[in-house]
Amino acid sequence: MPKLDDEYDYLLKIVLVGDSGVGKTNLLSRYTRNEFSHGSKSTIGVEFAARTCQVDTCRLKAQIWDTAGQERYRAITYVYYRGALGALIVFDITKRDTFDNVTIWLQELKNHAEPNIVMMLVGNKSDLKSSRAVSTEEAQEFATQNEMLYLETSALNSSNVEQTFKNICVEIHKLLTNNSSKLPPMDPGNARLTATLTDKRSHFPNVVDPSPQTPSTAAGGANFLCQICSDRATGKHYGASSCDGCKGFFRRTIRKQQEYKCRFVENCVIDKDKRNTCRFCRFQKCVNAGMMRNGINIKDFSV
Repeated sequence: MPKLDDEYDYLLKIVLVGDSGVGKTNLLSRYTRNEFSHGSKSTIGVEFAARTCQVDTCRLKAQIWDTAGQERYRAITYVYYRGALGALIVFDITKRDTFDNVTIWLQELKNHAEPNIVMMLVGNKSDLKSSRAVSTEEAQEFATQNEMLYLETSALNSSNVEQTFKNICVEIHKLLTNNSSKLPPMDPGNARLTATLTDKRSHFPNVVDPSPQTPSTAAGGANFLCQICSDRATGKHYGASSCDGCKGFFRRTIRKQQEYKCRFVENCVIDKDKRNTCRFCRFQKCVNAGMMRNGINIKDFSV
């Protein structure tokens, strides 16, 4: 019997950004594992965790990427903005400079993330009210001016942590259900795959292109991730880090148990004899968008 957390309708990518030391890692660990570390160290590169939540009748699995706030890791963290449907910009309400730098993080998301990404401003460490350096009113006004949601949280005592992630998932769900034409584009080219709302599991664009510049592991090798769907990898398939779901997709297709036809490259074939598969279908976002854990139905997708 599969675990409940493995059952979902949509797979979302959300990034946590903000200065080093504002509490991004503890927000993530509090939400995904209900844990808090007083001795938490600065994130090196990128860390990853996931949790499934319910929005209306849909189960959304949020893959949450905790990015390093230090300048020297920016070249790495920029890569992980791509394909994200949501971003939490976190600052420390007791440190004025972390709020002043929100404008920098906001601009970097505009430069490197998808144009329709849902952004939310988060004022963390609300338990330290006596040390407050940024008023709720000022932060709320800034968020409103920049069309962002705003909420104050405390990873220490869990205040508003659950609500913060629920709020951004709700907004992303609105994007998926009401504005499918505004979903992140399916590069390369101008190809776009749009999924119909069915009870099947849909993988929306949430991956970075595999390349020598794109690490397949987080700091220390703790999170070995599938280069197709960014789920936790179990090994390699076709030369890329892959999870069981993605490996299963290719196996079923090769064994002719699953219909598959590339819509972009005429001579692209996935079968046990030729395996003449184009790069676009092997490890690009069309596979990510079209692949489902239980196989794909091409009729559910259109260019």
